[in-house]
Amino acid sequence: MDFINIDFMHSQVFWTGLSFFILLGLLWRMVLPTLTATLDDRAAKIRDDIDRAATLKTEAEALLKTYKAQMDNAQAEATNVITRARKEAEDIAQQRRADLDDELRDKAQEAASQIEYAKNAAIDELRTEVAQIAAAAAERIVAGEITAQKAEKYTDDVLKEMAN
Repeated sequence: MDFINIDFMHSQVFWTGLSFFILLGLLWRMVLPTLTATLDDRAAKIRDDIDRAATLKTEAEALLKTYKAQMDNAQAEATNVITRARKEAEDIAQQRRADLDDELRDKAQEAASQIEYAKNAAIDELRTEVAQIAAAAAERIVAGEITAQKAEKYTDDVLKEMAN
């Protein structure tokens, strides 16, 4: 059994080679341009996607910068609002303290005036009583001859009467 016949070998190698080159030519002419076009389209799409991704990345970075700037501005504004609110609260508290001090000063002056008025009234009342005592003593002295002991006794009696 001869599997390989040398007589047919030359023609078989020739036809196999010829078929291979024809197939290779057909692939080169028909399949390769389609495959190349598909690969070029795919590469162009990938390039476009990469370019679009780079553009989107740039836009996202710009938006991020904008948002960060807005966030910083909002933070600064919030800090300013808090600072102003604290200042206003301190001003209001200081004004209320000043108003309370003025009110207390006015009440203290009013109380001092009332005390002065009561003091003057007491002094006037005391003067009136002293005048009455002096008048009563003078009346008793004029009514009769009085000794020092009697004058002292009359003064004590008049004081006791005034106390009641």
